[in-house]
Amino acid sequence: MPQKRFSHNKSIRYKQHIYKYIADAGDNKTWLYKILPDGSLSEKSLFCKQGSDGMSLDERSNVYVTGSSSISIYNNKGKKIVEIMFPERPANMTFAGKERKTLVVTARTSIYTIEMAVRGAPTQAK
Repeated sequence: MPQKRFSHNKSIRYKQHIYKYIADAGDNKTWLYKILPDGSLSEKSLFCKQGSDGMSLDERSNVYVTGSSSISIYNNKGKKIVEIMFPERPANMTFAGKERKTLVVTARTSIYTIEMAVRGAPTQAK
């Protein structure tokens, strides 16, 4: 039976361009694409050798991805800059609170909150 693959994605505007990160948990990789004005994707490149079940972005264009017992934070060049350990597998995360400086992490049996020095990336209302 083929392995089930999950993909998660986030978009961010950086230097007048919009980029999309797509995490492939089955292949254990996260890809970066440039979004063209017509909405199509181009310039696919390997962002990091870590897939994930959850992903978030901060105001500095850092990418947060879940792992087996941690959240890894990568800078916008794909270099891991920090790893936050948890007592159980984190599933997903989002920035919350009035200032978007609280990282809320869901795990198998718990919800964790971490006060961060950075804000979550701005979201656009639809």
